[in-house]
This record gives sequence, C-alpha cells and structure tokens, in this order.
Amino acid sequence: MFLQIDLGSVPFRGLGNEGKGFAVSCPSMTNADMDMPGNDADLHSQVTKVIELMRPSIQSDGGDIELVSVSEDGHVQIRFHGACVGCPSSSMTLQMGIEQNLKTYVPGFQSVETVDDQGRSTDN
Repeated sequence: MFLQIDLGSVPFRGLGNEGKGFAVSCPSMTNADMDMPGNDADLHSQVTKVIELMRPSIQSDGGDIELVSVSEDGHVQIRFHGACVGCPSSSMTLQMGIEQNLKTYVPGFQSVETVDDQGRSTDN
C-alpha cells in the first residue's frame, strides 16, 4: 500500500515499512505558502517546510528524516533514521515523495541525496 499526503496538487507517496501500508493526512500546501525564494536562507526554509510536512508520515511508520544541508545551488542532503535505514522502500520514498515534492514546491531545487552519519552519500 502507498502512503499519500496532500501537499497541494502533488501527493507524497511512499511505501510503509514491512509492506504494511499506512495513510496520514497533512495540511495542504500551495506555492503561495512557500514564500518564494529571494536568497539562500529562503531556499533552506522552503526545503525545511516541505521536509517538515512529510516527517509525520515517515515517523508514523517508525522512521524519520533529517535535513542535513541545502547548498546555495539547490542541492539537498538528507539522512534517514529508524525504520528507514536499510528499508528497501526508502529509495522509492526518496524519489517519488521527497524529490518530487521538492521539485514542485521549491524553486531552485536541483537534487536530493541521502547521506550517512559521516556525510557520505548512500545513493547508489
């Protein structure tokens, strides 16, 4: 089963841990809510807002997500915690949920990658 969170026009879709689907509601967000970026701090705050809206759904299944960094050119690093670490569905959550919503709601976003505790990329 897939998880869906309405972030406006694009749902966040991810897979539940151990194949046990889950559904969580989340307040709708539109581009007007995002305070369009004028500088790097705005880019960081917009990424933070999107991540924070997705966190409760990830946490409801025993995982978590941490925003590690946002570069001035729009590259984002995140770290998965809990049930997300080693979960085969985490790559789908990253691509279909996190990346898609960042592309939609954060002008200037370029890419997202996961990193480990030492800051090394865990993307293959």
